[in-house]
This record gives sequence, structure tokens and C-alpha cells, in this order.
Amino acid sequence: MENDNTAVEVDETKDQTAEETKSFTQAELDAKFAERASRAKADLLKELGIDDLDKTKAELAKFKEHQEAQKTEAQKQAEELQAKETRLAELQAENDKLATKFAISAKGVKADSLDDVALLAKALVTDDKAIEVAIDEVLAKYPHFVAEVESDVPSIVKDGNMSTSNATAHDQKLVALGLKKEKE
Repeated sequence: MENDNTAVEVDETKDQTAEETKSFTQAELDAKFAERASRAKADLLKELGIDDLDKTKAELAKFKEHQEAQKTEAQKQAEELQAKETRLAELQAENDKLATKFAISAKGVKADSLDDVALLAKALVTDDKAIEVAIDEVLAKYPHFVAEVESDVPSIVKDGNMSTSNATAHDQKLVALGLKKEKE
């Protein structure tokens, strides 16, 4: 019998809970949320000191337009500066490349080996070591890059004989002056 009484008491509690809870339709919930959102928006605008929302929006749009106009001019100048800096860097790199090739060429390097020597020398350049020193080191390590001065042009030697030997120009001059004997 006690089980029956407990069951009756549980049923009565359910009935009381059902009577106490109020159910809302979706439309009623939407209206309540809209009202609450409207109050929150009004409170926020009042807190920010905004009386007329449309007027404030128009003023904000004008301010943003003014900022954009100022920003655009600054951006144009920044882009122009960036383009000029990029061009300057390209020209400096080209100048360095040509100066390096000139220095290498002045050392008597074969024309087809200029780029190879430049690449090897640039790898050796540091804050303390100039490109000229690096070029000298590369040429000392790889002497086959240096062109041997050869002359296939006939030259007059002792007794008026013509010679087309592969001797260097310096050797030919010494032979012509009689300071060195010609190699046979």
C-alpha cells in the first residue's frame, strides 16, 4: 500500500509542476527577445551619448570618407617610395655585378670564366674581406681561370725572321730586344 501512496504523491507533484510552468509559442519568444534587444540597444546608445542614430551614422560615414581620402594619398606616396627603393636596390645590384666583372676582367680572367669567378668570389666576401681580395684568392686557388696571353700575330725577331710562336707578348718583346733567346 505504501507504493500506491508514493505513486499518487508523484502524480500530484507532476500536476503541480505542469500547472506552474508556463509555455510560450515561438512568436511570443521572438517578441520577448526583440523587446530585450531593443532595450539593450537603446541603453547602449544612451550610454555612448548618441541621441539620433541616423545622424550619427551619417557623421561617421563622412569621417570614414575623409580618413580614406587621407589614407589614399599616404598610400600612394608609400607605394611610390617602395617602387623607387626597389629600383634603387636593383640598380645597386647591377652596379655591383658590373664592378665585380670589371675587376675580374682586369685580373686577366678568360671572358667565358667571368661569371664563374664572380660567383666563387662573392661566396668569399665578408665584412672584413673586399671583393678584390676574394677575387685574388679564387684566382690563386683556380689559376686555370686566368687567360694566358697568346699572340698568333707574327712578330719580328732577331735577324728579321717572322715568328708566330705561342710565346707571351712579354716574352716576344724580350726576344725582340735581344734580352731573351727564342724558344725553338
